Amino acid sequence: MKNKKIFFIALLVFLIDRLTKIFIVNLNIEYHSIIKNILSITPTINTGAAFSILQNQQTFLIIISCFAFLYLFKLFNKSILKLPLQIAWGLVLGGALGNFFDRVFYGFVLDFIRFEPVYFPVFNFADAFITIGVIIIFYYYLFGEKKLHD
Repeated sequence: MKNKKIFFIALLVFLIDRLTKIFIVNLNIEYHSIIKNILSITPTINTGAAFSILQNQQTFLIIISCFAFLYLFKLFNKSILKLPLQIAWGLVLGGALGNFFDRVFYGFVLDFIRFEPVYFPVFNFADAFITIGVIIIFYYYLFGEKKLHD
């Protein structure tokens, strides 16, 4: 299996996401300010995708996710990616698996991190990892090395 680091990072991200969601559910918090008027824990049920689009379309989102996972596994076996791209794809894959798990087993995704000074959708660690991974991938393909594969 090529790009083994992707799967190790994905597993680590998945576990972080699962553990934080379990922790939030077990605390039974409705609202908790972390940094007054800036950051809070506000558990929210999201039956859609990013930014709450495609609300109540769980079956569609699960099917699309399965196709995306199959495509990514095929892509990861084609050639060995440079380390920054392995890390980035690991973040994306792990975050996607975390939210996929929620959709399959609960019928929704638990979001709980809220930035209060500006209107921004409530999110979770999986979403944050996906965003960081996508930023790294875009940066690498736009400004990174010319040779992205070994």
